[in-house]
Amino acid sequence: GVEYLPDIAHAAQVIARAENRSTKIVTGDVLAPETLAQAGGSEFDLVIALNIFHHFIKTPDGYEKLRAFLGRLKAKSMFFEPHLPSEPQMVGVYANPQPAEFVELVRTWGGFSNAKAIYSADDGRTVYLLAREGESLQ
Repeated sequence: GVEYLPDIAHAAQVIARAENRSTKIVTGDVLAPETLAQAGGSEFDLVIALNIFHHFIKTPDGYEKLRAFLGRLKAKSMFFEPHLPSEPQMVGVYANPQPAEFVELVRTWGGFSNAKAIYSADDGRTVYLLAREGESLQ
């Protein structure tokens, strides 16, 4: 896993050890190629991207870095939860797409062939499953 905040990365490692799980948590910027290299590269069976990508699209530089990152990423599937454009944190940002539009951007940039809504949270956000050709949306 990749976590930007050291305290949260440490907590994830403690939980994994307590559960006797073999994990690797890298602390750093997930958009930086050197961080992904520390995590083992850019090929994953599953990526969990809940409530994160909207932080990158707040600036033109972050937007382009996210697009480049998703272009390098080779994930079979992804759980993706976009933000809600009405959230106060999104006022005046570079890009503030509607959830369906953001899902389509991530799907296209990441080379996924399918996207399906799988869960709606009480706060109004929806979790989507994105998958490459030949991968199940079950």
